[in-house]
Amino acid sequence: MTPGRSSTTTLSGADRGLDADRPDHQYYDLRHSFVSLLIQEGRSIVEVARQAGHSPTMALDTYAHVLDEFEDSSRMSAEAAIRAAREADVPVSYPTAGEARR
Repeated sequence: MTPGRSSTTTLSGADRGLDADRPDHQYYDLRHSFVSLLIQEGRSIVEVARQAGHSPTMALDTYAHVLDEFEDSSRMSAEAAIRAAREADVPVSYPTAGEARR
């Protein structure tokens, strides 16, 4: 372990070695999904901030809309949320950008 570093790996350090310019490394989408799942599980904003590498204030500013979205919903583990998403009916085709704007 590097001196001064926590033995816990946070999401903020998970991107080492990734090329941010490559479209297949949509790091921030994954980060947002990860944080959203933690919030849906009912984790405290302090714990969520720690995992994301944010201050609690920054986490509240960034993810307040997610907190609002899950405020009245029942809590679900990340594993259950992922399983439900995988089992959900997904359309076979999606509208193009032009069709979606109509």
